[in-house]
Amino acid sequence: MSTHIIQQYTGDYVHQFSASLVNDFSGHYTRFNYQAVEPLTSVDPASLGFNIHPEIAAAANVPTISVGGTNVSFTLGWSTNGPQPRIDQVVQLDDAVSKVLGNHSFKFGYDGRRFNVHNPFGAENSGSFSFGGSAYTTGDGGLDFLLGIPASYGQGSALPSSRRPSSTTSSHRTRGS
Repeated sequence: MSTHIIQQYTGDYVHQFSASLVNDFSGHYTRFNYQAVEPLTSVDPASLGFNIHPEIAAAANVPTISVGGTNVSFTLGWSTNGPQPRIDQVVQLDDAVSKVLGNHSFKFGYDGRRFNVHNPFGAENSGSFSFGGSAYTTGDGGLDFLLGIPASYGQGSALPSSRRPSSTTSSHRTRGS
């Protein structure tokens, strides 16, 4: 399941000081709240007999079971790539002053932006079993699955990912004939 909420706000103020001098100031805010790879209903793996305790309990689900063999290949369970909630925020301030002198026009400005990104990633939150043969199995993924001998098991933790880059730009333009 994926849900998202997008909010955008803008304010702009233009002030004319004289017939040849104008200032334009604006502020902007954007918020993007996106919930990706979220189960519709949570299923505790322990309720199915697995001794697995997901770090993100609200996104707990059936562990992924991948079987790869000579005559059989299939995957059961939920995604290994979730949950993936993401919140992006951008705050922007702009200011520009325009001046006309005779046949020339000048424009000076500023553009400042701050980006905030919060994106924890819960890879293999509910665990992932692989049946595909290894040195300690029969070598046949299908038979290993029936015997309950996984080649590997993995379970991840929610890796926090928060970034706050910012950028500023100053500019000027001159036009004339």
